[in-house]
Amino acid sequence: MNPDLYMGLTFIVATVIHGGPFTAVRRGDSVTGPHTLFTGVVGARINVYDYGRSETISGHLYGATYHLYDVLTQKSLQCTVDEDTFEGVDEGSKTPFFGRVQGLQVTLYDGEFGTSHDFTMVPEGHRRVTRRAVPR
Repeated sequence: MNPDLYMGLTFIVATVIHGGPFTAVRRGDSVTGPHTLFTGVVGARINVYDYGRSETISGHLYGATYHLYDVLTQKSLQCTVDEDTFEGVDEGSKTPFFGRVQGLQVTLYDGEFGTSHDFTMVPEGHRRVTRRAVPR
């Protein structure tokens, strides 16, 4: 699976499993630090904008499986969500991926590269905003 899709996929599955609303995803299990913003619709239809890549992931739910398409990488994924776990396949490389959502933490295993990745979801209203002091 293309590593560029990891964060977008975790945003989608975490929203499906927990309902969100989430606004961003952080790499690792940190509750602070750099994050990538996302916005959009996750339901029977998927239309999610990834601000980090300036790109959209779209798709539909057919039965219990999401059929997703990433315009930038031109990759298609199928992903089935079951309670707090998910599994799927990259349709281009035919390699599997799977993972689990526990609270705000998402673990994704990519079968193509044999690697595991951790992400932290950022709930709406929990992004850290830095403000400059305004001189008086």
